[in-house]
Amino acid sequence: MNVICNTNPIIGLSAINRLELLWLLFDKVIIPNEVYLEIQNAKTNKTGVKELTKALEEHNIEIYHIKNRDLVY
Repeated sequence: MNVICNTNPIIGLSAINRLELLWLLFDKVIIPNEVYLEIQNAKTNKTGVKELTKALEEHNIEIYHIKNRDLVY
């Protein structure tokens, strides 16, 4: 089963060093580009930045670029 993930599970699981639970539970973990940017550009709490970067490098999480911006609100 595939999952589209928002920011909260990534930050929460990173905070307890268990981000890998996402790809252990799901076949494919996808995040919208906006989720990636939100985590990378956080001004105060940087929890999840290092973990997300590693997960992307190891192809455990995939970034999805939304094609039809009119559907995003």
